Amino acid sequence: MRKRIFCILILSICLLKFWGCAGTTNPNSIGTPAAISSSPLPSCEVPAPYVALPLPRKIYVIEDNVPIQEGAGEHCYIISHANRGDALNAVGKKGAWFHVNLADGQQGFINETTISNQDPNRPQIKTRVSPKPITPPIPSTPEAPIPSPAPQDEIKPPPPM
Repeated sequence: MRKRIFCILILSICLLKFWGCAGTTNPNSIGTPAAISSSPLPSCEVPAPYVALPLPRKIYVIEDNVPIQEGAGEHCYIISHANRGDALNAVGKKGAWFHVNLADGQQGFINETTISNQDPNRPQIKTRVSPKPITPPIPSTPEAPIPSPAPQDEIKPPPPM
């Protein structure tokens, strides 16, 4: 009887390990913890208040292969991935994590360091600053001497008569 229980226990552990319930070494696999730790994780959520956004806000992913996780924390399971230029609707925020609605109806969390309010694939419109008008340089030639007025003939009084 003891031998049978021991075999069932060993078989259960092997099956759990094989099916991924006890962890995996590939942190980018969908459905696996983003980071594997030897200690049990009490919760994958970060200890921060959840703030609901008044209206869904469109945000854009700025990197490739960004994990979208089931909770707001690095140790939460990855449920999907997003790539550069993907648009997501943010409905809330918890710490450094945005709560997003995915196109397939799922909800997840994405880290704020991997998103932007502007589409990274859209060309940026730059406003042109008009340069200051260029004034032509003043030539640096030596000045010609100002001619003095020509001496006028002195007016002589008329000779006495």
